[in-house]
Amino acid sequence: MKIAITGNIGSGKSEAIKFLLSTGYKCISSDQIIKTLYQNDQTRSYILKRIGITNKNYKEEIIKRLVDPLFNKNLKKVVYPLLYAQKKMAAPKF
Repeated sequence: MKIAITGNIGSGKSEAIKFLLSTGYKCISSDQIIKTLYQNDQTRSYILKRIGITNKNYKEEIIKRLVDPLFNKNLKKVVYPLLYAQKKMAAPKF
């Protein structure tokens, strides 16, 4: 069974994941994936450039812009293809 948990910032998604993990379920956290992407300077700079945000105070700027549907659309266009490409590069070759 696959379950997707969505919600606004601070709505308890991470707490729900912590609970599910504690009961033995396997979970994937998009927040954790994004955090990992942003730890790489080149990847972070690429994403921020594509969505029109400077490196300075980028976290606060992203949070302010999350209510803008156009910003969310652009964020998905950049982040999801990047995640797909990284997944393909890490996949074992047979």
